[in-house]
Amino acid sequence: MTSKSRVALARCERYEDAKHAIGGCLSRLGCLNLFRGKSVFLKVNLMKGAPPERAISTHPEFVRAMIQIVREQGGTVSVGDSSGVLGFTSEAFRASGIEAVCREEGAKLLNLDACVIVKKPVNGKVLDFIWTAENVLNADVLVTLPKLKTHSLTLLTGALKNQIGLLVGGTKCEVHLVAPRLREFAAAVADINAGVRFHLGVVDGIWGLEGGDSSKGWRKQSNLVAASTDLVALDAVCAHLMSIEPDEVLTTVAARERGLGTGTLSEIDVLGDSLESCRTSFARPGREMKRHPCIAKRIYRLRGRSLSPIALPDRCQKCRRCAELCPTRAIACDPYPRIDMAACIRCFACRENCPHGAMKLKCAWYLKPFYKRRAEGLALDALA
Repeated sequence: MTSKSRVALARCERYEDAKHAIGGCLSRLGCLNLFRGKSVFLKVNLMKGAPPERAISTHPEFVRAMIQIVREQGGTVSVGDSSGVLGFTSEAFRASGIEAVCREEGAKLLNLDACVIVKKPVNGKVLDFIWTAENVLNADVLVTLPKLKTHSLTLLTGALKNQIGLLVGGTKCEVHLVAPRLREFAAAVADINAGVRFHLGVVDGIWGLEGGDSSKGWRKQSNLVAASTDLVALDAVCAHLMSIEPDEVLTTVAARERGLGTGTLSEIDVLGDSLESCRTSFARPGREMKRHPCIAKRIYRLRGRSLSPIALPDRCQKCRRCAELCPTRAIACDPYPRIDMAACIRCFACRENCPHGAMKLKCAWYLKPFYKRRAEGLALDALA
């Protein structure tokens, strides 16, 4: 008889108690020893650089709790993501409070856009490969720390969809271009999760986000920490706790059909606090992208191509670092950088890594207001 997948739940009303709640969940799952002697990568949800009280990104105190738990169990820890504000991951980490927590705890902060970027084959139904950071692939243990949020396309932003942030810079938009319909997008999310297998998911649902997209909506006091080594089961349980039927979340369905985990509640053992004590109701978002895939495709084509790196010769010191780190060899220096935009994947590693601030991001004038609105007050000094 096959053993059931297990999801641990803990009610938690304050971020000051997050460490106790997370530790309890991991203890019930019996996976605290997962970290001993291992390099552990914590993949946060850094949708944008909004302050913690907006409940858009993984709360910095939740991240702190996970860092401390990994350290206490004998692991070395790094924290990272590639922000949904394309090209401004460093600024988003700073504004979200996660950078400060990593500095205070002595954890390595990985801006995935600034790492060595590699082409990782996933051989999926929709995606053949992804561009991601080598540091992620080299870690011994991968832990995803999603935020409990609604989403206009997938209904739920959970443990599975959080892995979209593994795709660096503007390559995230390419997923929406090749998969503008919901079922296609769900299959693409399954491709990513099949290609880069995470060992554990821990959901920050102390404050959730309801009624909008993953960066819009209203903060909800949802008082939840959830964890599992089965990300499909974790998303299924979280959907149920939000009063969403798990089969309505097609990312969960696609991953279950791919054999990545269990998505049926009757096949999942719930540990710790009961489903009934943790369940609440989240206001649902609109579903515009589901209804209008052509519009979605145009939006993401504009988003993905709206920013282009541009070199500033007056600042350039001809160090060639941009050319050396470009994963597609799209930059030639003679002596100043020239960028072949046909080869550029808009990962923005050149901008993030330039030690002299000689790379800026060129944005079409008619898209600047939209981009600044999306960036929500970030210092966009690198925007030309």
